[in-house]
Amino acid sequence: MFLNILAALDGSSHSLKACEIAADLAVNYKANLILVTVVNPNYLPEELRRFVKSEHMQDTDASSLQFIASNILDEARDLLKGKKLTSVEKIIGEGFASDVLVEIAMEKKCDLIVLGTRGLSNFANVVLGSVSHRVTNTAACSVLIVR
Repeated sequence: MFLNILAALDGSSHSLKACEIAADLAVNYKANLILVTVVNPNYLPEELRRFVKSEHMQDTDASSLQFIASNILDEARDLLKGKKLTSVEKIIGEGFASDVLVEIAMEKKCDLIVLGTRGLSNFANVVLGSVSHRVTNTAACSVLIVR
């Protein structure tokens, strides 16, 4: 049923829970798991701004954003240790999260996108609409939203 499953991550507890569910589905269906996090140099949620400040980084520095994204993917990868996954790929995208997730899902021929209901950006949800809502409305594949 599923050959390629994309798990969207932003470092929030909801996205980590979604990642665990995506991994379980990938194990059950012997599917490839693609872990994706998206950075946007023009917008950094307050929670990540505090992290950047605590690490003495400049919040608009591209290498700082890559560092944060890598940490998010590494945390997810550590969470999945011990699961009998067929394959795991890690991708860092850049741009608006919903657009990038849908684009990567199409490029990787994903059958399913799994993401959390709430990410780190409450303000952006009010202004732009939630990432999960936008992905659900624009993705060509099925979307599983995890609470």
